[in-house]
Amino acid sequence: MLLRKGLVLQPDIASLDRYFLDLNRLVNPLLQNTNPQGTDVVAAVNRVKDIYSLLLRAAASSYGTDPEAALETLLDSYSVDTVSEVDALVRTFKEKGADRALSYLLQGRFSAFFGLDKEGVSYAGTFQKAMREVAREDLPVSKTNRYDQRTSPVISSVESPNYEYDTSDLDPSPNPDLPDM
Repeated sequence: MLLRKGLVLQPDIASLDRYFLDLNRLVNPLLQNTNPQGTDVVAAVNRVKDIYSLLLRAAASSYGTDPEAALETLLDSYSVDTVSEVDALVRTFKEKGADRALSYLLQGRFSAFFGLDKEGVSYAGTFQKAMREVAREDLPVSKTNRYDQRTSPVISSVESPNYEYDTSDLDPSPNPDLPDM
């Protein structure tokens, strides 16, 4: 199922398609019959072992195939040089708090990454955006005097202290005794 071209193993797409068609042919009778034949079970198990031996080194050596051709061996030997530009990009996203955008980028979800707005690049911004939407659409609205509420010139009223004449920090003193006259 894997063809060796130079130093790289590439999947043979035609044989993969044939493999899964054959596996489907062997497994379907097991799923349909309440009492499948023992030979049907053994044939299906052997077909699953074929793909299993292509994935893991231990399975490859126990089932008699080349352990160096197993996917596990290839992944262990795979290495990538570091790219300083990519490291700088990741560091910048972390510093700016764009954790959600960084997650999408590292997962390879590029359409979701490029579809983010300025509030959606972080998980906190996404949460705040959702909370604003809930407050705008889902919170109860008064059923009476709706027109008056929209046209009222007073939005809110708050009593604010005048710090120039505020006497709350003065020590309380008793009133002086004045002589009677």
